[in-house]
Amino acid sequence: MVRSLKFSLQFSNSGKLAQLDALSKEYKNTVNYFLKRLFQKKDLSEDFLKLYQSPLSYAYKQCAKRRMFAEYAKVDGIKLVPWY
Repeated sequence: MVRSLKFSLQFSNSGKLAQLDALSKEYKNTVNYFLKRLFQKKDLSEDFLKLYQSPLSYAYKQCAKRRMFAEYAKVDGIKLVPWY
C-alpha cells in the first residue's frame, strides 16, 4: 500500500511554506545520511533510528529508512519484495 497526501499550497502563507521547505531538506539529508551508512555497512537498526538525533519524528525516520532502501534498490537494480 502506497500512501500519499495531496493538498494545495495555493493559499498557504510564507511561514508554512518555510516550514515545509525545512522539513523537506531535513528529510532529504536524513535519507542521504542513511544511504552513506548503508554503503559503509554500518548499523541501521530500529535502535539506531531511536538514537539518531534529528528534528524529524520517529515515523519520518522510519519512512526515510524505507525510502533509502528503495533508492538503493533503484541504483543497484534490485527488486524489492514488499514486507507488508
